[in-house]
Amino acid sequence: MPDPRVLMVVSNGFTHDPRVAAEAASLTQAGYEVTVLAWDRDGTLPVEEMRDRVRVVRVRNTLGMRLNPYELFWLRAFWRVATRRALELHREKPFHVVHCHDLDTLPVGVALRRRPGVSLVYDAHEFFPYIVGELSRAKPWEGRFARLERRLAPHAALILVASPPQQEYFAAMTRGPIVTVMNTRALAYRDYEPPRNPRMRVVYIGSLQMDRLLVPFAELAVGDDSFEAEIGGWGPAAAPIRELAAKSRGNLRFLGVVSMEDVVPRTHAADVVYSLLDPSKRLFRLAAPNKFFEALVAGRPVLVTRGTWVGSEVEAAECGLAIEYSKASLRDALRTLQKDASLRERLGRNAFRLAGERYNWAREERTLLGAYRQLGVPRGTGAG
Repeated sequence: MPDPRVLMVVSNGFTHDPRVAAEAASLTQAGYEVTVLAWDRDGTLPVEEMRDRVRVVRVRNTLGMRLNPYELFWLRAFWRVATRRALELHREKPFHVVHCHDLDTLPVGVALRRRPGVSLVYDAHEFFPYIVGELSRAKPWEGRFARLERRLAPHAALILVASPPQQEYFAAMTRGPIVTVMNTRALAYRDYEPPRNPRMRVVYIGSLQMDRLLVPFAELAVGDDSFEAEIGGWGPAAAPIRELAAKSRGNLRFLGVVSMEDVVPRTHAADVVYSLLDPSKRLFRLAAPNKFFEALVAGRPVLVTRGTWVGSEVEAAECGLAIEYSKASLRDALRTLQKDASLRERLGRNAFRLAGERYNWAREERTLLGAYRQLGVPRGTGAG
């Protein structure tokens, strides 16, 4: 019997999406044939390519989308273009599963699931309406997206969520199965390895948004020679951080965009991982940030915000410091860690232990594959 076929739909170009890449790789290894339908908004990526045995097919912006300055209004056109391309791919060789990553791709999956023999998986990376309401300039649209999610989510044969708090959120929408698959990382090191930097190095690689206290963090690094900081990624905070790095004495380095493959090694090369999020936002209070999981597999203490889900996890496991969301609290925490190498090592060893016991991709992969088996799709010779 041929391998079961999965179409994943993402609203990005599929270049820096570790959750999608990890799930696609695990499904491929288990005998599923995976195609990723991605959205190349800038029109600079290959229309089609193979990435680690995964076929990637991309759609691009229409003329109408390019003429509209508001990306939120591109979505309906994207849904039409992506649905048309998904149906073309389905006619070429039928899919058994359409796996939609986040709410902004779910209408495509709902259209495809109407075809016989297609099961819909809704993979909710975030609380999407909260993103619209709290992280964009389209707050009045939050209610519309919440209603869209409540209408479409029950069509899914399976809902995957990225954090435990999302379980309750979706339980109010559907009676179908809801399974938590967190954004953990694969175990990369057999034993705990202490860092070997002459002075404490703090690293952050991710989205450079203003609601993460990143510019104050960069300012502290510039003004304090007792530690060094590395900041990588892209976003609105990139420009001021780059300017501060240029004025620093080498103790603040701006890395720009860092490849997915380099994130964990760079984290492992540091002493401390930075992961502060503004707790005034519902999204951040409930989030399970990637930085947390990267710090664990690297065996490094992580700085997080008190009063959040991840803050509670860090405090319970004693694998970092949960602090108030302020520049003063950050300064105090950095000084505490800088002065006490034994504390950093104790927290780092606890982080490494937590990764091995609980938060690693091997465990999440088993959960993902178990959930897929419950869909009842045909089994390929390599699946298992």
